[in-house]
Amino acid sequence: MKFSEIQQIANFYGFDLKDMSNIYPYSNRKKQTIGISDRRSGEIKLKIPDRRTAAIGN
Repeated sequence: MKFSEIQQIANFYGFDLKDMSNIYPYSNRKKQTIGISDRRSGEIKLKIPDRRTAAIGN
């Protein structure tokens, strides 16, 4: 599934996809670079590992 398709689904349900590489330092992300946040509260609900880093070291 493409990033844009996931983004459309998230938007439909009231969530935003965020690139967490600019928000959190690497030690807090634990290789997770994409986050799904609630649009109303701004809280990160789910952290998704980037497929480039998911294959390394898991």
